[in-house]
Amino acid sequence: MKAHFRRFALVLALLLLCGCTPAVDPVPAPDTAPAEDAPQAPAPDTAAVPDNAADNPADSPAAPAEKTVLRMAVWNDPQNGTPITDFVADFNASQDEITIEVAQYQLDDTAVSRRDSADRVYASFFSGDAPDLYLMYNFDENAMRSAGLLADWYPLMDGDGSFSRGDYQEHVWQAMEQGGALYTLVMSFDLFGLCSVNPALCSQLGWTMEDFSAWMAENDGLITQETVLEVLLRVGLKDFVNEADNTCQFETEGFDQWLQLLHASPDEAATDAMQLTENDWPRMLFWSQFIGPYMYNRDRLRDAMTLYYVGVPSPAQSGPAIAVRHGFGLSATTEHAEACWRFIRWALSEQTQQHYCIELARGCPIRRDVWEQTLDGALLPGDQEGSAFYGQKYAAIVDGERTALPYPALSEQDVAHLRMIVSNASRAVFRYDDVTDIVREEIAAFLAGDKTREECAHLIQQRVSVFLAERQQ
Repeated sequence: MKAHFRRFALVLALLLLCGCTPAVDPVPAPDTAPAEDAPQAPAPDTAAVPDNAADNPADSPAAPAEKTVLRMAVWNDPQNGTPITDFVADFNASQDEITIEVAQYQLDDTAVSRRDSADRVYASFFSGDAPDLYLMYNFDENAMRSAGLLADWYPLMDGDGSFSRGDYQEHVWQAMEQGGALYTLVMSFDLFGLCSVNPALCSQLGWTMEDFSAWMAENDGLITQETVLEVLLRVGLKDFVNEADNTCQFETEGFDQWLQLLHASPDEAATDAMQLTENDWPRMLFWSQFIGPYMYNRDRLRDAMTLYYVGVPSPAQSGPAIAVRHGFGLSATTEHAEACWRFIRWALSEQTQQHYCIELARGCPIRRDVWEQTLDGALLPGDQEGSAFYGQKYAAIVDGERTALPYPALSEQDVAHLRMIVSNASRAVFRYDDVTDIVREEIAAFLAGDKTREECAHLIQQRVSVFLAERQQ
């Protein structure tokens, strides 16, 4: 086994002995099983087939072509279910030559940690049980890339003469790149960022660390320690960890600034004690997720306030960060790369993007034309055909009685803001869960007063360096 697979060697040996395999869930086309009282098809009329049909192949009915079967690995989330099942069923129903079976994996209750459980799954892939495709939700792309499990999507993209990257929000794919390669092909996405009910506070794309520090000094208590930490862990760590070459630099002025911000910000208990009121809200910053115009409008009506997004503190004043909603990985060992690409072309088609991203509100579409259609539709009220909210209603009190009303249209200002934050999203959320756990643990000790800033940064540098080095072996 190659050197970078050594981490999984012992687990692999155990799996080979124990025969660890996932539950395979073949996803049928809808309504394929006949009802009990449905009329039965008549038996074949054997008399219509000449006795010498076997000697005359031209007279025999053609056998149906054998389908290419692709296996897609899905990390099942017991709390959220497996949202890909209906998606795969729709693909299978549309295809004559390809079918996809879903192989579901989940956390092993006997494993000490999520990482141990994941390593057991990866080891099963090395044993020859690798799928053709991965739904990357809950899979650790960096760990899989370092282990050689993933292939780059760009060669298939660029080898397809009918495919143009310019038809898609390519900046999203570029934000997901590792060393110029694309290992997670994003079909739909969300955004994470700081937000406020005050549009003036969010008129810029992002903050420099100096600007953010100055805002915190002027608005003491209007952003919690937990929010600052979430921003650092979800996005800020990308400034200190090079995910492409597995190196890190935490003993820097930039990371020290984060530690100072964390130390200066109040925790939730202290914020609650301040007894902030609605009058303070226009000066406050929150950490929030943007899923698309429909969810944006729903939350606006539910909470009776509109949130405006701004990016995160960084040297480049980055806009909100990109989080994958649906993204797919290509197995480095698949023998059916072209069939996998046909699935991707279906997933990126206008019809599929409209159905899943607009009608079912499963994130922002990667297609430019569908995204623009969504924004145009957001300017129409929900009772007007063509609206992004068509047919959707929300609960309201009218003349003292509860009723359901069509969703109102968004304003041109709101739509312009949504277009701006999506088109200027330039970085992905940080995706090394193990590094996040290390940083969280050491920062907790720092905030508890057990370590100085210098000691905290030094320990994080040591531990993360060791972890990244192990991933490289």
